[in-house]
Amino acid sequence: MKYVLLLLLSFVLLVGCSVKSIDTAVPHTEQLISSDNVPVSQFLVELNNNVMSPNKLDVSQNSIIILDVFDHDNRTDVFLIEGYDEKRLVNGHASFYFKAVNKGTFKYGLLKEQNKGLLIIK
Repeated sequence: MKYVLLLLLSFVLLVGCSVKSIDTAVPHTEQLISSDNVPVSQFLVELNNNVMSPNKLDVSQNSIIILDVFDHDNRTDVFLIEGYDEKRLVNGHASFYFKAVNKGTFKYGLLKEQNKGLLIIK
């Protein structure tokens, strides 16, 4: 009986620690976004048969940009934003965010593709 209680207690502690680590990871992102008190621009970028949609994104300087990239062709490639040193490996899907601190026009898209979109930060 002692072993069953000890095993049950170990399981409860293990589950409790796992839930705690998940809970602290989610608010960290929310805290970063809300503590900056800046606008957030979220975009879905889709790649399908070498066509990118949308191929132009307009955002305000100092806003936080959240990109959800879906490659319907399931290619393994790097999605990047030139001039921002933001890159993610895409194998069907990738998500990332960054703060648009520099004004200007920046190309974005798959590293191996010529077809790039334009990120315009005003």
